[in-house]
Amino acid sequence: MISLSFIAYVVSTQKVDWGLLIPREGQLLGVGLVLLLMPLNWWLEALRWRLAVPEERLSVRQSVNRVLIGLALNWWVPFTLGDAGGRLAGVENIKKAVSGLVQVRLISLLLTVGFGGMSVLYYFQFAQQYLVPALCALVALLFIAPFYISKINLRLLLHFSVIRYVVFTSQLFLLLYVFLPEIPPAGLVMGIGWIFLFRSVIPSLFGNFGVREASALVFFESFEVNPAAIIAPCVLVWLINTVLPSIVGALRLSQIKH
Repeated sequence: MISLSFIAYVVSTQKVDWGLLIPREGQLLGVGLVLLLMPLNWWLEALRWRLAVPEERLSVRQSVNRVLIGLALNWWVPFTLGDAGGRLAGVENIKKAVSGLVQVRLISLLLTVGFGGMSVLYYFQFAQQYLVPALCALVALLFIAPFYISKINLRLLLHFSVIRYVVFTSQLFLLLYVFLPEIPPAGLVMGIGWIFLFRSVIPSLFGNFGVREASALVFFESFEVNPAAIIAPCVLVWLINTVLPSIVGALRLSQIKH
């Protein structure tokens, strides 16, 4: 509610040109590319869950169903407890499944905090000239480091986690880039880290609606751009990556008891 109130305040107190949101060829292309990446995003998440609970011997289809059902349940249950419920329902070994869930979330949290921490430093103008090279070095390290891990499942889990993080951050980057071409790519990249950091640490209902938008308005305020062009990409990525898969997950809720 705080996020939505802040968005309402910005929209009511600043000059917002909604006419800039009339679809253009570049924007439609960006939306199309993001739509194409959406199945890959959730397929990678399903593979992560399958790797985290090898004892369950889940097929890829079963893993996808568990992930999407959890996503649908998140609309009514805060703190991502719906996601946990969807994944853990019907497991054979609850202790190992909970351990796998903690493992998956911890890896995601480390990626989000690492990337988001650099964005916080960028926002407060601390050592900005070093942040983008440091980010590239961090991504390279995250791809290389898993090769030195002996456990094959954990190694693959780390690899798929990094790849998935790149995929869903690229989705938001594509949309921000076509709606906010006046902002340098480095600024967009750092803004994305900021947005996903706050989306992860602020609990909310309705698929985190409002958190992305509010945090994006805060970060990009200094660029003096049209607030509508900031809100639109965040809403679109929410519709594509959260609403559409949640609808599919809701249709499969009847399978949760199986």
